[in-house]
Amino acid sequence: MRFLLAGAAALSLAASTGWAAEPTDPLAWYDGTWCTPVGPRQICERWGPPMAGLKVGTSQAVKDGKTVEIELVTIDISGPKAQVQVAINGRPPIPFAETARTATSMTFENPNHDYPQRIRYWREGELLKAEISMLDGSRANGWSFTRVQ
Repeated sequence: MRFLLAGAAALSLAASTGWAAEPTDPLAWYDGTWCTPVGPRQICERWGPPMAGLKVGTSQAVKDGKTVEIELVTIDISGPKAQVQVAINGRPPIPFAETARTATSMTFENPNHDYPQRIRYWREGELLKAEISMLDGSRANGWSFTRVQ
C-alpha cells in the first residue's frame, strides 16, 4: 500500500509542478485522470508523465463509498518495446509486453496469464478506451473513460 501511495504522490507532484512529458513518451495521450461508471461502481485511472523512462498509473474502483479495488500499473517505456507490470490489491505484479502501438493506442500481452492475456488502451476522440481479453479476443471486457479536470 505504501508503494501505491508513493506512486499517487508522485503523480500528484508531477501534475502540480507542471512537469512536461518526456519527449519519448509514447503514452502521453492518456495522461490525466479518467473516470467511468460501471454499474454501481465508479472506476478512475490516473496517469502521469514518465520519470526516468517509467510511467506510473493507478486505478481505483469505488462502490457504495468504499474502495473495492486498487491497481498500480508501471510501464517501462525506456526500451524499444514497453513492458508493463500490473499489481491488483497489493498482490504480486503481473507482467505484460507491448505487442502493438499506434499514435493513440497500445496493446500489451501475456500469453501465460490466466486472465486477462491482453490489455489494450486507445483514444477515440475525447474518450479513453480500455479492454481486457484473452489473446484471441474472447472474454472481452471494455470501458470508456472521460477525462476529469
